[in-house]
Amino acid sequence: SIRVSSSRFSTRLDLDQSLETVNVSRRLGRAFVRSVRVRSMDQPRPKPIQEIEFQTTVPLPQAQRNRELPSYFQVPGGRIRISVSILLERGKPNTRGLGQLYYPLGATRSNTGTSLSVCAPFDMNSGRSDIIDPQNSEWNAWLLDQAVDYTMRLLIDDWARRFGASAYLCCARKEGQ
Repeated sequence: SIRVSSSRFSTRLDLDQSLETVNVSRRLGRAFVRSVRVRSMDQPRPKPIQEIEFQTTVPLPQAQRNRELPSYFQVPGGRIRISVSILLERGKPNTRGLGQLYYPLGATRSNTGTSLSVCAPFDMNSGRSDIIDPQNSEWNAWLLDQAVDYTMRLLIDDWARRFGASAYLCCARKEGQ
């Protein structure tokens, strides 16, 4: 549990989080269902948020082996961790939502254009509100390519069976994105 208070705004926010391991093929990495309950002073009834997150590791390109990365993303053997997640609603994918890019906090001005979210060690703008455009960052372009490759493996080898048609809807581009 985490409690965040602001005397300036006379408010308080309580967060409770739990993590449950989900069975997934070893070659696809690992998966978790994260459940978060958010309660605020003006909303005493907890608001539940649930997502399923799939994590994998990918080898760093030789040219990037000296890149400084947060320990959260580092994996022994010159590899990094990336993840793809889907918001759940009553245990099923929320295909109406819009996914975000994370490092590991959400980049408030970055969305994926689909229902999927991606967490990776992106190059961020100075305000940390957006990733640097992949057209201007080979690193971000490479990370997004890795996330797309991983998503395709998940879609074929797990999600189609686990979520049915909703798996494909999660990957569909949202209107206006």
